[in-house]
Amino acid sequence: MTQTNTDYISGLQHQLNEVIASTCRGMTSYALVDFPDHSNVGDSAIYLGELKLLREILQRDPAFVSKAKNHVDDINKFGAVNAVFLHGGGNFGDVWPAHQQFRERIIARYPDHKIVQLPQTLFFKDPAALKRSAEVIARHPNFTLLVRDQRSYNIAYDAFDCEVKLCPDSAMSLGALPKVGTVTHPRLAMLRQDKETQLEAGDILKMAGDCPVEDWVEEERFKPIHEVLLDKVMPILGPLRWKTMPTLSVQYESWASTRVNRGLAQLSTADFIVTDRLHVHILSSLLGIEHVVLDNNYGKISEYIKQWGKPDNAIVVSSVEELKTLLPA
Repeated sequence: MTQTNTDYISGLQHQLNEVIASTCRGMTSYALVDFPDHSNVGDSAIYLGELKLLREILQRDPAFVSKAKNHVDDINKFGAVNAVFLHGGGNFGDVWPAHQQFRERIIARYPDHKIVQLPQTLFFKDPAALKRSAEVIARHPNFTLLVRDQRSYNIAYDAFDCEVKLCPDSAMSLGALPKVGTVTHPRLAMLRQDKETQLEAGDILKMAGDCPVEDWVEEERFKPIHEVLLDKVMPILGPLRWKTMPTLSVQYESWASTRVNRGLAQLSTADFIVTDRLHVHILSSLLGIEHVVLDNNYGKISEYIKQWGKPDNAIVVSSVEELKTLLPA
């Protein structure tokens, strides 16, 4: 379903707010864990969207934040947190196992807390990995799983003993965004070069033509040294850790904002974008930039668009060959 850009954004914002609000009843204090401290702009956009949503719904900041490797056992020890939100995205499954191991650790570690997995795409290649996740989830009495598409919903409904709800991606809560800077070229290819791509190196070079081929997973150092030091010493601060938590929360939000602003500036350099990244599609939609979208290698983007439609500034192609027909020789 194609919609005007304004209708697309407002419609998904409404659905997102409605679903997240339904998970927040009875909450008085919450943790938001698995902060994405890496250069992929999309995950930072999700994190900022999650913060915006939860603040609007619960009228408070998170009482506890952490990265996947930091101090997650402190939730009970240093504060009265009665709910835990797990960062959303596209890593629920066995493609990116470190994130799945972290979320399973949280689910197992906190059976007395309400836990909400914010919107994710599910994908398992190994039935044994799916079975292990199902066993962990089955032991938790109050786990809610939000998924971004019907295929993920079907996997979860069949395999997991928990509440499952369909929900748009959290980055949509950012709403319409202004372009940053000026256009410097008519077309930009934003293509992933990791294990989710379905493109060969030769395909990427052929598509380049007269336009830049980039990604958004490289960044220059931007963190002040005192912030890096605070982040590193947090695991050994003991009871002082809880007192520094508001500072850490502000710090994480600032890092995510820096990364998202970098991505917005990168996208704003072009009038037309070619991509196989879901969040290049989402942020291009929020910026109002025309773009063409090719799927990743396991259908994450096509399933998302099938579920929620697309704005009229997006073109969806089903194959590399179809994409090539849209680009100049």
